[in-house]
Amino acid sequence: MIKLIATDMDGTLLGADHEVSAENVKALRFALSRGVEIAIASGRVHYEIAPWMKRLGLPVSIIGTNGATVHDKSGTLIHSASLKKAILLPILEELEARRLYFTVFTEKTVYAHAHGVAWLEEEIRDMDAENLRKIQDLLSWLTPKTFSEKRLPILQSAAEAEAIEEEVYKCFVFSYREDKLRSAREAIANEHLHIASSGRGNFEVMDKDASKGKGLERLAKALDIPLAETMAIGDNQNDLSMLETAGIGVAMGNADEAIKRRCRMVTATNVEHGVARAIYRALGAEEEVGL
Repeated sequence: MIKLIATDMDGTLLGADHEVSAENVKALRFALSRGVEIAIASGRVHYEIAPWMKRLGLPVSIIGTNGATVHDKSGTLIHSASLKKAILLPILEELEARRLYFTVFTEKTVYAHAHGVAWLEEEIRDMDAENLRKIQDLLSWLTPKTFSEKRLPILQSAAEAEAIEEEVYKCFVFSYREDKLRSAREAIANEHLHIASSGRGNFEVMDKDASKGKGLERLAKALDIPLAETMAIGDNQNDLSMLETAGIGVAMGNADEAIKRRCRMVTATNVEHGVARAIYRALGAEEEVGL
């Protein structure tokens, strides 16, 4: 019997319009009516997710920032794993030296480097025609202008991150060049970090104790629910730890084949309300709702 369902957001719960469909909301409410606990597990921060779920009328726990924070449905923080400055600063200096766009996520806001957008524009400008063609689909929804319009607090240099007073939970790195990302990821990797990708063109750096899988473990323990009675739904690499920790791991239909092979179930895509279908199937309600 499933007592806790954790679902990723982007590429999973959210459709192509980056909203939660009415079908998915209905399924989440159905699960709640059956006494099932719901958790949103996302690379997004708690303060972004919580108001969204409140507007939808969904009392959920939140595994935020890829598991760096875990809040119960009352909003109480029950676990956090932050990046210590001694570990963070050398990483940011390395990314700065490599002219890579990065943002730093804290418990209150997100900081961006002053030259990050210019570095993205530089990458595009220096690409040959063939490589530029290969990233056209990525450019169709993530242009340098997209990042500049976020108007985040600015770090003039990596060294300024030392003055950030809040806890730092994640560093997000983006590039249009996969070789540049791969090289940087290899350069900064160490035993203190958990590094995962949430999609094409990026990787995310957290403390070694921060992952969606560990977040699910901690939430299940706090709710006194055995992991065998949990289900997790996701589509990307940063979901794998959660998918493999849960009693039932469900891959979205739009997930890579490598992720699907490591899950017990595969549901429909995010534009086909795959989360709703997985919930109804897990709760034995497919016929009841006409699926």
